[in-house]
Amino acid sequence: SMEDALKRPGSAYLRTLQLAQPVMIDFTDTTRQYANPHNLEAAIYAPVMMNSKVVGLLGIERERPRDEPGTFFPLWSIQLLTALARLTSMTLEKTMLLASVTQWQDEASTAQKLLYQKEEFLSLAAHELKNPLTAIRGQAQILRRRINRSLHLQVEAGEEEMSDLLKSLGSIERQTHR
Repeated sequence: SMEDALKRPGSAYLRTLQLAQPVMIDFTDTTRQYANPHNLEAAIYAPVMMNSKVVGLLGIERERPRDEPGTFFPLWSIQLLTALARLTSMTLEKTMLLASVTQWQDEASTAQKLLYQKEEFLSLAAHELKNPLTAIRGQAQILRRRINRSLHLQVEAGEEEMSDLLKSLGSIERQTHR
C-alpha cells in the first residue's frame, strides 16, 4: 500500500516512481526515513506518465519553515502539481502519437509511390513488348496465308510437311496473342 511504501526508508523520488501517484513528503516527520540531501522541509512529487508507465517526475520542494502550523503546502498546490504532471503526460503522448502518424503517412506515401512506379513499369513493359510481338504475329499470319495458297494450288507429297508448318505458325500466332 501507499502508506507501507512511504514508511520504508529510501529516496522520496524513487518511492514516488514506484507508487506512480502524487506524494507529499514531510521531511521533518521523524517516523518516516527518507534521504534528504538538500535539507528540505517538505516536498510534493507527481509522476509524469506515458502509456501507463512513469517516465519522469514533477516536484515542488520547500526549504523555508512552514507558514501555517501543520501544513507546508496548501491542498491546491498538490492538485496543481498533479494537473501539471497529467498535462505533461498528455503532451508527451500526443507528441508520440503525432510522430507515429507522421511516420505512417510517410510509409503510406512511399508505398503509393512504389505502387505507381510498378504500374508505370508494367504499362511501359506491356507497350514495349506489344510492338515486336505484333510484328512477329503479323509475319506468322502472312506465312500461313502463303502456305495455304500454295497448298490449294498444288497437292503433292510434301503436304504433310506443309501441314506441320501451318501448325507451328498457328502456335506462334496464339502465343504472341497471349
